[in-house]
Amino acid sequence: MINVALSDADSQKNLESQNSSINSRNNQIQEAGNWFMNKSQDFNLVVSFAGFDPDVIRSHALRLIRQAQAEEMDSDNGA
Repeated sequence: MINVALSDADSQKNLESQNSSINSRNNQIQEAGNWFMNKSQDFNLVVSFAGFDPDVIRSHALRLIRQAQAEEMDSDNGA
């Protein structure tokens, strides 16, 4: 579950899909990113049960999300 959410959150750079699914995909990406950003008990329990430290996973996920967002901005600007 953690890996799926991280993959969804990091996939902003992979949105060259059909126009009809872009809004749905954007919503999935936003929800996945929010799952990592919000310090919910649900997130902490899932990550802890998986044997990981929630703060470490959150930090790693947010770094990947920021990197994906920066790459998206660069590609949008033609860089």
